Amino acid sequence: AENFSAFYEKVGSNLGSGASISLYRNDYILMTRWPFVDKLVGIKNSNSATQEIIGDRTTVEHGLLITDKARFSTGTASEPRMVAARVVNEFPFIATVVIPKSLYAPNFFSHVGWILGLLTIGLILLFTFVRHVLFANSQINLELLERGLVQKALGDANEKLETLAYIDLLTGLPNRQNLIEQLNLAIDKCKITPSHYAILFIDLDNFKELNDRYGHDRGDLLLTKVAKQLLACVGSDDIVSRFGGDEFVILLSHLEYKEIDGTYTAELISQKILNTLTQTKHLDGIEYRCSASIGITIFGQEPLSEFEIIKRADIAMYHAKMSGRNTFSIFNAQLQKDFEYKLHLGELLKDAIEQNHFEYYYQPQFDNHLNIIGAELLLRWKTIEGEEILPNIFIPLAEQNGLMIKLGNLVIENAATQIAAWSTFPFL
Repeated sequence: AENFSAFYEKVGSNLGSGASISLYRNDYILMTRWPFVDKLVGIKNSNSATQEIIGDRTTVEHGLLITDKARFSTGTASEPRMVAARVVNEFPFIATVVIPKSLYAPNFFSHVGWILGLLTIGLILLFTFVRHVLFANSQINLELLERGLVQKALGDANEKLETLAYIDLLTGLPNRQNLIEQLNLAIDKCKITPSHYAILFIDLDNFKELNDRYGHDRGDLLLTKVAKQLLACVGSDDIVSRFGGDEFVILLSHLEYKEIDGTYTAELISQKILNTLTQTKHLDGIEYRCSASIGITIFGQEPLSEFEIIKRADIAMYHAKMSGRNTFSIFNAQLQKDFEYKLHLGELLKDAIEQNHFEYYYQPQFDNHLNIIGAELLLRWKTIEGEEILPNIFIPLAEQNGLMIKLGNLVIENAATQIAAWSTFPFL
């Protein structure tokens, strides 16, 4: 409007007293005019003359109209006047020129060509300038708009990427990467001010059975409910994360002290979690009670990496699961030794099955007349290191390492071979 004003003041001064030039929006709200009338700016033009010209050019020749209807300027005496109007192409604006009868009537017939020429030239110049200014502004605005849209799109994309990188989409909890970063921050704080933190490694008991029996939808529903329960069991400064699958890891801070470590608070919170998780949960038509095994490790007094801390909590959780589940266990040096020993024993057992390094003892079975009616196979294992491992140790170990089928096939093959050999003995 400011650029338009500077132009039409020069054009309008040549039209004569009583003439006016106006710029409207396409809804006929006045943006500016010459001569300038402040009280009219922002007011809708209720005069139908301009709307007649713009609305139906087929009935008004050349977009011109001579009218004596009431003026847009209320309170001004009406008089016949010539009105010309044009829509600014590709932009939502209307430009008008009004010339009163006192200017065009005396010499209308002799100078009608001059008047129309003046109006045409004035409008052409006016529209050319307006289009130039508006087009330039539209280009700038379009560039700014595109830049703004791109920046917004980039911002939205970065936000989504950050969500995918740091938040578990199912539960809304921090994910593994997020937890590791928070754990590193806690480790750095301990280097400056020694203090106690705790990691609780939580694994849901028998979660696979729920998925297999009722489907993954109910399994996912359980995970979301467990996430909410875990959040309710800890403080606002503690971090609850979904570490993966049915595993959750909690970073506890501001531990209270008992003797020289913070196990007291960690134990209280772990027991609270166990009690909470065993509450009945409604899972889309079924009632389900779950439990968990929790491993606890305290850190802050000795230099440890984030992976070593998580590993210790995982070892303690494993011990809790082997101790009957629905309980917690606190990491100590002996657990570390036991865990490493079982890992080593598991590797030896795998080799022993592959190379059949077992001893087979057949204990005969008799009827009431002391006739042999069968035999019981007793399996014994001595490692290549010379250590004798009892069945109550290596059988559960084979189950935990997925070796039971191979071990069972080995025993059946040996028994079948032995039966075939015994078949040559008449008394058997």
